[in-house]
Amino acid sequence: MFELQPVSPKNNELDNSYSSLAFQTNARLDVDLARLGELRPFPETAQRLIAMTGSEDYKVADLRQVIENDAILTARTLEIVNSAAYGMRGRCSSITLAIRLLGSNGVRDLAVAIAGMEMYDTADLRARTLRDHNAVVGSIARFMARKRGVPNISDLYTCAVLHDIGQLLLLQLYGEEYGQLVDLGVEENLCQRERDRYEYDHALLAAHMVSKWRIPDPVPTVIALHHDLRRARSLGSEIHHLVAQIRLADELAESFLYHQDDDDEDLIRVVVGGDAAKVLALGEEELTGLWYDIQAVTIQTKYLWAQFDSQ
Repeated sequence: MFELQPVSPKNNELDNSYSSLAFQTNARLDVDLARLGELRPFPETAQRLIAMTGSEDYKVADLRQVIENDAILTARTLEIVNSAAYGMRGRCSSITLAIRLLGSNGVRDLAVAIAGMEMYDTADLRARTLRDHNAVVGSIARFMARKRGVPNISDLYTCAVLHDIGQLLLLQLYGEEYGQLVDLGVEENLCQRERDRYEYDHALLAAHMVSKWRIPDPVPTVIALHHDLRRARSLGSEIHHLVAQIRLADELAESFLYHQDDDDEDLIRVVVGGDAAKVLALGEEELTGLWYDIQAVTIQTKYLWAQFDSQ
């Protein structure tokens, strides 16, 4: 279960790092978590999958049946499994085959991530933009991990597609007021603006909410820390590297979604000069070799979710 210890003030060296308050619950956060539980519960199918796989004696056939009973979830799971991010050599045509290829936990995590994405109101431009961003970050994170031989990809994908769901939750709670807060400027300063306004930030809100949905660690912890590589390092190499992979995918998604007109070489240098690339030992030559493949993953992911919206 998600649990983080407070950061002592003497270790809180960065202006935008987590304060001791940000690792604790507080009255405002408790009230808002309760409101969110009433506003929009996590999809029932996803809750059943999480509960089922939490038992040691669950049957793979039961997992398959739960997914197949939801026609939309089945279709979207197979579409994503067959996307460029997964790099399957042949077409995956059934949930049974998907389980064989990805493992039961891999398919469960993908289905849970898709269910989380279904919570976005795509009629709202901000929500749709946020949904597309999270979807692209998930696809890039998985693609990069697969290309670089990184283990534990299913946890990574779940963390990536849910990493900014706290912003969606704040949009649900505060609507245009929160939208205007987002519009004020640089994302890296957003957490501080949120803490100043609401006494918590979107990363902490998401971590607590994901934990309430019974999505197990490392997902809640990684989401809580996805803006704080330094704090992630103190919790061990698994958390540190998962956070770094999400930060890297996030920076790459920003490049392809919002800086298409910038020079590719300049964008590559910015990414490899960042802390996430340094943690992951990603150099300029390696990223250059993957650049257009990552661009293709971005384009396909956006197209895929636009197709889902039109169905």
